[in-house]
Amino acid sequence: MSTGTAETWDSGQAYEPYMGRWSRLVTAEFLRWLPAVPSSAWCDVGCGTGALSDAVLATAEPSRVVGIDPSAAYLAAAAARIADPRYAVRQGNATAIPAGDGEFDRVVSALVLNFVPDQPGAVAEMRRVASAGGLVAAYVWDYSEGPATRRRRHHRPAGPRLGRPRNNPLTPRPGCGGQRWQRL
Repeated sequence: MSTGTAETWDSGQAYEPYMGRWSRLVTAEFLRWLPAVPSSAWCDVGCGTGALSDAVLATAEPSRVVGIDPSAAYLAAAAARIADPRYAVRQGNATAIPAGDGEFDRVVSALVLNFVPDQPGAVAEMRRVASAGGLVAAYVWDYSEGPATRRRRHHRPAGPRLGRPRNNPLTPRPGCGGQRWQRL
């Protein structure tokens, strides 16, 4: 198996040791910030190999989780790894989510929006598939300190930094660079 960068983004098997480990570390913290609503329908936009979807299934008591990703290889890896009848995958992208209006109670995205060229379009699309009163939430890598910091952080156990939860947008969390949630 090749270990080049291009192959890492096209192979679920190569992605897991490269980035999947960081996704799993941050996902638990992210989910703790979201209000618990058992039996909710969840959409994981940019699900990759399924780290966030798997954590939702294990901790949030959802009725179902649908993982959306443009990569057929990632979707195959996620579907193979997550053996839960409440989980399904659909091929699509963040600006064209293959779902109906208001289909989901929770629409989440982990470490994806930095890589979407049309970020406002992606957020608008996430809002479209969220039900009235539903929740749209995401976290991204903190690139505020430039490329050298990105390279250094990539190898730190802390992984990506998270912003402050929506219910307290004015108080920055210690160590997170002062980011805060944006009201949609």
